[in-house]
Amino acid sequence: MFTDLSYSDVEKAARIFVEAAEKSAREVDRDRFFSVQPLSFDGRVAAVDGGSGVVVDFNSFLVGILRVGHVLVGDGLMEEDVSPPEMVFLSRENMLDVYRDEAGLIGPGDGTGSHLPPDPQSVLSRMRFFREIKTALGAMDRLGEGDLLLVDGSLRTDIPHPREALSLLVERARERGINLVGVSKTTSLHINGISLLQVVGMAGFDAGMERWAYEVDVEDSHQFGRVFIVRLHPNAVSPFRVDVVGDVDMVLGVIAGLSEDSSLLGYPYPLAMVHNRVAVKKDLCDTARMVFESVLPTISGGDRWMRVFTDFHRILDMGV
Repeated sequence: MFTDLSYSDVEKAARIFVEAAEKSAREVDRDRFFSVQPLSFDGRVAAVDGGSGVVVDFNSFLVGILRVGHVLVGDGLMEEDVSPPEMVFLSRENMLDVYRDEAGLIGPGDGTGSHLPPDPQSVLSRMRFFREIKTALGAMDRLGEGDLLLVDGSLRTDIPHPREALSLLVERARERGINLVGVSKTTSLHINGISLLQVVGMAGFDAGMERWAYEVDVEDSHQFGRVFIVRLHPNAVSPFRVDVVGDVDMVLGVIAGLSEDSSLLGYPYPLAMVHNRVAVKKDLCDTARMVFESVLPTISGGDRWMRVFTDFHRILDMGV
């Protein structure tokens, strides 16, 4: 039972959303759907992902945990290379220096600009991104022409430095003849403000195809690959966005074939594997925070640290 929020308020919001989604789904061009058939694959597939979490956040100072890795399957192989959890210390004093190191940037001109991350939280996110790109570049050494490299997320961004990193990754994949694939669980692409994942997904469901793909027009497809909304299994709970640099028909068929694991139908299992290996879970962050807070008074002496650095939001939330 709601105490401060009525059922009718929530129902009204749901109706507004459904009406907007249904309207947007009717604008989807049904002729752009095409069927995807699972393909077996004799080559290698590498999958890359990263994880991060916040231990303590004082707004201007942050302690976080970061890890990245990749798995390699196929051709008789089942390998993984995952970094151990790394503690990261970021403040408004050091964050741009750390960012430059991670992005490979040098020179006095790199210290200003609206494209630079505005706070430690943003730096942690971009650190993870750049580590993922570096890991993907390294994973290419284990792949050959025609193999697949799967990365978590889109292959494009408007932020200059990450865009340059993605451009390098795409260029390297093309040079080596490796099929580069970005798989995204969310997307900023939309119709009338409703995500294409939901809008195209509804239209695809109505079309009655088991496995399908829908190509989205993007201006930079010649540079960063073609973009699709896909459903990779008849019983998938969600469609995904897929960016492809390489042989589209082969790639979509292969990742459909990789998406038949009964625990995660419709999602390529190598990406699920690496996600589970690199995920920085809440209990790890909670344990690290408890240790961090417990050692503060032992290092400096006295209980003033606990009286100054306690996150009062947590105390307030205990009584909610």
